[in-house]
Amino acid sequence: GMTIEGFYALGVKKDIDNCLTRYVSGTVPDDFGTIGETHYLQAVENLKTKIDFFGMQEHYDESLILLAGKLGWPLPVYRKKNLTRKKEIVSEETLEFLKHANRWDILLYEKAKEIFAEKLDQMTAKEKRKLARLRFLNKIAGAIPF
Repeated sequence: GMTIEGFYALGVKKDIDNCLTRYVSGTVPDDFGTIGETHYLQAVENLKTKIDFFGMQEHYDESLILLAGKLGWPLPVYRKKNLTRKKEIVSEETLEFLKHANRWDILLYEKAKEIFAEKLDQMTAKEKRKLARLRFLNKIAGAIPF
């Protein structure tokens, strides 16, 4: 099989690196290896001023509450499905390669976490009550087989 490094080296997909930074900054078509600080700074600016909403997977429930409030939706109860228990293990060399190839995405993700933390700090008492209710209802929903 082909390695991740080998796939990158083929150059078939020119925009495979720093995809988050590419899309959030609006510079998707730039060639592999050309994303840099200017793109990162534009992406941060866009997160702060042009993107109405973004959530964080590790704060999924909070993200849902904030999105539901923004869109006027009722409490978005859900059930977890298709959870992956087996994790693929990559070599330390591959991990370092990916970190280097996607360094601007890693920086953008860290900045997005900071911005999102500020949004969490600004949650209203009503949103916090909805969050507690969502977690309670999801726990019940997850216990009922169907």
